[in-house]
Amino acid sequence: MNLADLTKYMDPNGGVTPVVELLAQRGTKELLGYLGWQPGNLPTGHEWGVRTALPTAYTRAYNDGVELSKAGNARQTEGMAIIEAWSEVDAAEIKLNGQSSAFLAQENLAFLQTMEQKFQQLFYAGNTSSDSTEFNGVKTRTSTLASGNVIDAGGDNASTNTSIFLMSLGDDFFGIYPKGSMAGVDHKDLGEQIIEVSATKRMLARVTQFTWNCGLALRDWRRLVRIANIKVADLRARTTTQALTASTNILYAMSDAIQMLPDSNGTNVFGANRTVIASLAKMGLDKSQNVLSVENGLTQFGRPFQQVSFLGVPIVPMDRILNTEGKVS
Repeated sequence: MNLADLTKYMDPNGGVTPVVELLAQRGTKELLGYLGWQPGNLPTGHEWGVRTALPTAYTRAYNDGVELSKAGNARQTEGMAIIEAWSEVDAAEIKLNGQSSAFLAQENLAFLQTMEQKFQQLFYAGNTSSDSTEFNGVKTRTSTLASGNVIDAGGDNASTNTSIFLMSLGDDFFGIYPKGSMAGVDHKDLGEQIIEVSATKRMLARVTQFTWNCGLALRDWRRLVRIANIKVADLRARTTTQALTASTNILYAMSDAIQMLPDSNGTNVFGANRTVIASLAKMGLDKSQNVLSVENGLTQFGRPFQQVSFLGVPIVPMDRILNTEGKVS
């Protein structure tokens, strides 16, 4: 950070002015209000067993036996990502206005915001096949119609689609962090340190490190359902594939998604961007729907907020879900 950056935090009287977070995004705080966390049982991940086949049961006659059989099992493993950012601020600049604590607090808020956005991006679209340092997000886990937990909302092949995700969070779908550590962002104020500006230049800077070791464990794939191929233009106009009478309308798809969950265990949450949520509210007005309502919720900090729900299932806004998805086939 240079002197020009510092002056943008200062008011005409030399004090630190509050910064309007125009780049803030919704989703992470609301999502973390529902997503549970468990320490991984591996140093950098989590492993568990899944049932792949049931033993065979037979009928038999008296004085006769039955064939031997056994269950099938397999092991699955989820990894983690290290989300990290560093702040280096010239120590001399911080002292210029005499309000170093207030200035650093404003700067730290920006870094916490970007950490939250990076987590939400990975939660949505993380892909270990393209970047081994990430963890697999909900989009990657539901990338084909053949996966068995994806509903087709009728969109075309152009990159003009979006998705809704239904997540049954609980013992079979949760966040993970390294065993022996704490969940969440680790913020370390490393104080003033000499940093290398170039091969021949040094500077005294206030250094801060932000790290978040995290991942997702989806023990039962049936607890994640994606409604894909929602054509955004149709959704906004409530026509064609998203006409209120269309079989591919998202209201019907959301109802189908709920029925695809294996049971009622876990906390069910829909994730959608604000384009979808705004369109759902309008559909509710058009149809006088009682299935859509406004519910009270809590963030991970216990702060109350209001959110739209469908058939009693809350809909969490996730700004990282794109309106430019390609067709899932």
